[in-house]
Amino acid sequence: MLLIFISITLISFFLAAIYLLTKKKYIEAKQAKKICNQIQATNKLAPTHSLLESHKILVSSVSQMLGKKANAAKLLNKISSRLSNEKEMWRYHRMRNQAAHELDFNVSVTEAQKARQVFKDVVQNLTKN
Repeated sequence: MLLIFISITLISFFLAAIYLLTKKKYIEAKQAKKICNQIQATNKLAPTHSLLESHKILVSSVSQMLGKKANAAKLLNKISSRLSNEKEMWRYHRMRNQAAHELDFNVSVTEAQKARQVFKDVVQNLTKN
Protein backbone atom coordinates (compact mmCIF):
# COMPACT_ATOMS: atom_id res chain seq x y z
CA MET A 1 0.00 0.00 0.00
CA LEU A 2 2.83 2.37 0.89
CA LEU A 3 4.55 1.53 -2.39
CA ILE A 4 1.42 2.48 -4.36
CA PHE A 5 1.13 5.77 -2.47
CA ILE A 6 4.79 6.62 -3.13
CA SER A 7 4.43 5.71 -6.80
CA ILE A 8 1.35 7.91 -7.25
CA THR A 9 3.06 10.77 -5.40
CA LEU A 10 6.19 10.53 -7.59
CA ILE A 11 4.16 10.36 -10.80
CA SER A 12 2.11 13.38 -9.70
CA PHE A 13 5.27 15.28 -8.86
CA PHE A 14 6.85 14.56 -12.24
CA LEU A 15 3.69 15.48 -14.14
CA ALA A 16 3.45 18.76 -12.22
CA ALA A 17 7.13 19.50 -12.93
CA ILE A 18 6.67 18.80 -16.65
CA TYR A 19 3.61 21.04 -16.72
CA LEU A 20 5.43 23.91 -15.02
CA LEU A 21 8.48 23.59 -17.25
CA THR A 22 6.50 23.52 -20.49
CA LYS A 23 3.90 26.11 -19.50
CA LYS A 24 4.22 29.20 -21.65
CA LYS A 25 4.40 32.40 -19.73
CA TYR A 26 2.85 35.61 -20.93
CA ILE A 27 2.68 39.29 -20.12
CA GLU A 28 -0.78 40.44 -19.09
CA ALA A 29 -2.38 42.99 -21.44
CA LYS A 30 -2.47 45.76 -18.82
CA GLN A 31 1.22 45.25 -18.02
CA ALA A 32 2.11 45.08 -21.74
CA LYS A 33 0.50 48.48 -22.33
CA LYS A 34 2.52 49.95 -19.46
CA ILE A 35 5.75 48.44 -20.84
CA CYS A 36 5.03 49.75 -24.34
CA ASN A 37 4.39 53.21 -22.92
CA GLN A 38 7.71 53.07 -21.07
CA ILE A 39 9.50 52.04 -24.25
CA GLN A 40 7.80 54.82 -26.22
CA ALA A 41 8.72 57.39 -23.56
CA THR A 42 12.40 56.83 -24.36
CA ASN A 43 11.81 58.78 -27.59
CA LYS A 44 12.57 61.94 -25.59
CA LEU A 45 16.16 60.76 -25.13
CA ALA A 46 19.05 61.00 -27.56
CA PRO A 47 18.79 58.16 -30.12
CA THR A 48 21.64 56.05 -28.72
CA HIS A 49 20.40 56.48 -25.17
CA SER A 50 16.85 55.69 -26.33
CA LEU A 51 18.02 52.39 -27.81
CA LEU A 52 19.88 51.47 -24.63
CA GLU A 53 16.97 52.33 -22.34
CA SER A 54 14.23 50.73 -24.45
CA HIS A 55 16.29 47.54 -24.68
CA LYS A 56 16.76 47.60 -20.89
CA ILE A 57 12.98 47.91 -20.41
CA LEU A 58 12.35 44.98 -22.77
CA VAL A 59 14.92 42.71 -21.11
CA SER A 60 13.66 43.59 -17.64
CA SER A 61 10.11 42.73 -18.71
CA VAL A 62 11.16 39.38 -20.17
CA SER A 63 13.11 38.63 -17.00
CA GLN A 64 10.06 39.33 -14.84
CA MET A 65 7.81 37.31 -17.15
CA LEU A 66 10.07 34.27 -17.02
CA GLY A 67 10.90 34.72 -13.35
CA LYS A 68 14.58 34.33 -14.17
CA LYS A 69 17.63 36.52 -14.06
CA ALA A 70 20.18 36.03 -16.80
CA ASN A 71 22.02 38.10 -19.34
CA ALA A 72 19.95 39.73 -22.06
CA ALA A 73 20.93 37.32 -24.84
CA LYS A 74 19.96 34.26 -22.81
CA LEU A 75 16.60 35.76 -21.82
CA LEU A 76 15.79 36.88 -25.36
CA ASN A 77 16.84 33.49 -26.71
CA LYS A 78 14.25 31.82 -24.45
CA ILE A 79 11.42 33.80 -26.06
CA SER A 80 12.72 34.33 -29.59
CA SER A 81 10.92 31.34 -31.13
CA ARG A 82 7.60 32.91 -30.08
CA LEU A 83 8.25 36.14 -31.99
CA SER A 84 7.00 37.17 -35.40
CA ASN A 85 9.88 39.66 -35.65
CA GLU A 86 12.72 37.54 -34.32
CA LYS A 87 15.34 38.71 -36.84
CA GLU A 88 14.61 42.38 -36.23
CA MET A 89 14.73 41.88 -32.47
CA TRP A 90 18.19 40.31 -32.74
CA ARG A 91 19.32 43.10 -35.11
CA TYR A 92 18.48 45.77 -32.55
CA HIS A 93 19.91 43.68 -29.71
CA ARG A 94 23.23 43.59 -31.59
CA MET A 95 22.95 47.32 -32.31
CA ARG A 96 22.38 47.91 -28.59
CA ASN A 97 25.55 45.95 -27.83
CA GLN A 98 27.49 48.07 -30.31
CA ALA A 99 26.09 51.26 -28.77
CA ALA A 100 27.05 50.06 -25.29
CA HIS A 101 30.55 48.82 -26.11
CA GLU A 102 31.89 50.76 -29.10
CA LEU A 103 33.16 54.22 -28.34
CA ASP A 104 32.21 55.99 -31.58
CA PHE A 105 28.99 54.13 -32.37
CA ASN A 106 25.95 56.36 -32.87
CA VAL A 107 22.33 55.42 -33.50
CA SER A 108 20.28 57.48 -35.92
CA VAL A 109 16.89 58.89 -34.98
CA THR A 110 15.28 56.55 -37.53
CA GLU A 111 17.04 53.46 -36.18
CA ALA A 112 16.10 54.34 -32.60
CA GLN A 113 12.48 54.77 -33.70
CA LYS A 114 12.50 51.39 -35.49
CA ALA A 115 14.10 49.71 -32.48
CA ARG A 116 11.41 51.07 -30.16
CA GLN A 117 8.71 49.74 -32.49
CA VAL A 118 10.37 46.32 -32.71
CA PHE A 119 10.70 46.11 -28.93
CA LYS A 120 7.04 47.10 -28.49
CA ASP A 121 6.09 44.42 -31.03
CA VAL A 122 8.06 41.85 -29.02
CA VAL A 123 6.04 42.79 -25.94
CA GLN A 124 2.82 42.43 -27.92
CA ASN A 125 3.94 38.98 -29.14
CA LEU A 126 4.37 37.96 -25.51
CA THR A 127 1.02 39.32 -24.42
CA LYS A 128 -1.77 37.01 -23.35
CA ASN A 129 -4.77 37.63 -25.60
